[in-house]
Amino acid sequence: MGKTKEAYRMKEAEAITDEWNNRTINALIMGTMEAPVMYDDPDQTQLKSESREGMILKHKWVSGMDYLPHVPILRHFSDWLISIYLGNYFKFMDLVEKMSKKELRQQLRMRETFVHVCAIFHVIIGARSLYHGSPILKDTIATHGRFESKHIEVLTKLLELGADVNVHDVAGYTPLHHCLTSQGNDT
Repeated sequence: MGKTKEAYRMKEAEAITDEWNNRTINALIMGTMEAPVMYDDPDQTQLKSESREGMILKHKWVSGMDYLPHVPILRHFSDWLISIYLGNYFKFMDLVEKMSKKELRQQLRMRETFVHVCAIFHVIIGARSLYHGSPILKDTIATHGRFESKHIEVLTKLLELGADVNVHDVAGYTPLHHCLTSQGNDT
């Protein structure tokens, strides 16, 4: 494929992603759409990265879709997601202690947002995103107040509780992939 055609396809994928993000985020804000909740891995049918669908999914994934807990007008996140993302160990443990074993197993598998990530992802994304000097730290504190940032403790407890580390997000990435992205810190 020529560079001109590839550049055109990338621009088209970016435009489609921007339009999808605007429509989806507005619908979530207005309450005319609910963020999806699911309990199993999303469709893992392989897409070629150079295909139109592959390029669109890549741009959607890179944009974060609706996984933007630091944005104050987005309020579709559960207390479970937020406490894990923020590393609020004591709030997280309070939620855990109120659940039966069956409810806890289901909660560990619950995937919120269009990115289709469960608890093990939330703690990794939070640890990776909320470091001193992070561009979203100020907005996160303004939206959720000060937080504990005990991501290692939350991660350890999630593993003790049986969180599956071999799960995939909507783009097929695992928690380990999320650990190894270029964004983040030493945690």
